[in-house]
Amino acid sequence: MAKKEKTGGRAQGTPNKVSAQQKEFFRDFLHDNEEVFTEKFNALQGKDYVDCYIKLAEFTTPKMRSVENKIEIDSANSVLDSIRAMQGTDG
Repeated sequence: MAKKEKTGGRAQGTPNKVSAQQKEFFRDFLHDNEEVFTEKFNALQGKDYVDCYIKLAEFTTPKMRSVENKIEIDSANSVLDSIRAMQGTDG
């Protein structure tokens, strides 16, 4: 599919002002309310505490994804043959 020529909007690489303003607002809001939030968080118990903790952890911990590996083996001895070849031995 051919790329279309950009005809309007922000120039490529120009930061989005609205997104930057929103990030700054939320950063300031969290910073200004840190003490209140910590008190309320520490007052949680049981399932509510764990649920909140897990949701907050998503902001700092990368999500794990499953990885699929597909290995094709031509013969039963091909793995051993490959290992022997790497070691420089014949058997």
